Amino acid sequence: MPDSEGPGNRCLIHAVNVCEVYYDLYRRSGEEDASALEEILVDLGIELVETIPSALWRTAGKLKAEWRRISLADCLALALAILENGTVLTSDHHELDPIAQAAVCPLQFIR
Repeated sequence: MPDSEGPGNRCLIHAVNVCEVYYDLYRRSGEEDASALEEILVDLGIELVETIPSALWRTAGKLKAEWRRISLADCLALALAILENGTVLTSDHHELDPIAQAAVCPLQFIR
């Protein structure tokens, strides 16, 4: 999502994407480290989006139908960026390079 340092900008993450980070942390480092994730997000000023309104699931569903190889979680992140006029921050070149090339929504790769 947008750089949260500018005035009026917000940094958002959907709960489904947090779940992906959580299970990866849990698997790699255990429950204690994974349990700190939500506090870390709050400390960083990242807003957790925990609902899936119809505009979000419909947009994500359309993306999933059109880009079959993109995970549903990534489609939710993309849909959130589209609806919020934001930018997706990601390190996932494997799945999202085609999205970037097609200019579906702004993406910024962090590595």
